[in-house]
Amino acid sequence: MSGYLRAFGAELVGTFVIVWAAAGAVCADSVSGGRLGLVGLALAYGLAVAVVTWTLEPASGAHFNPAVTLSAAFTLQFDKMKTVFYLFSQLAGATLAGLWLGHVFPALARPEGPALGACALSGVNFQTATLLEALAVAGLMLARLACRDSRAGLALSQGAVVVLGVLMIGPLTGAALNPARAFGPALVARAWSNWFVYWVGPIVGAIAGGLAFRPLSHETLQPR
Repeated sequence: MSGYLRAFGAELVGTFVIVWAAAGAVCADSVSGGRLGLVGLALAYGLAVAVVTWTLEPASGAHFNPAVTLSAAFTLQFDKMKTVFYLFSQLAGATLAGLWLGHVFPALARPEGPALGACALSGVNFQTATLLEALAVAGLMLARLACRDSRAGLALSQGAVVVLGVLMIGPLTGAALNPARAFGPALVARAWSNWFVYWVGPIVGAIAGGLAFRPLSHETLQPR
C-alpha cells in the first residue's frame, strides 16, 4: 500500500512541476515582453520533464501524463486501478499548478491573452492541430519505450523530445504534448477553446506509439 501511495504522490508532484514550469514560462514570457522566447519556453518544459523523470522515476515509472498512462493501460496491460489513480493524481497536480499560477499571475487568469499559459491554436485548424499533437506524442512514446530500461536515458530522451516538440509545433498548437499540461491552466483561467485537441491528439498519439514500438523493435514489453 505504501508503494502505491508513493507512486500516486510522485505522479501528483511530477505533474505539478511540469505544468508549473511549462505554463509558468509562458506567463513569465508574457509579463516580461517576450524575453524568454520560443527556445526559453522549450527549455523550461523539457528540463522540467527531464528533472522530474530522473528524480521520481523509481517511485512511479515517471508517467506524469494521462496520455502515457492510458497508452500503458491499452498496450501494456497496466493495472486498471492504478490507471485510475494515476489519472486522478496527474489531474490533481495539474490543477494545483494552475491554481498556483493564478495566485502568482492574477492578471493573466482570464480566457483572453495568455490565460495562465493555457495552450491555444494559431494559424491551424483543429484537425491539423490534433494531428500535430498526436505525431509529437507518438514520438515521445517511442522514445520513452526505447529508453525505458535506463533512468538517465529516459530522462534525457523525454526532455529532448519535449524540447523538440515545443520548437516544432509550439507556435501552432502551444505544444501541450500532455492533457494535464493543457488542463490545469485552462481550468483556472476558464480557457476551454479547442480543449479536445489537447486530449484526443496526445492520447491517440501515445497509443499509436505504444502499438508501433513492438513491431518496430521486436521487443517484449512489460507494464510499468
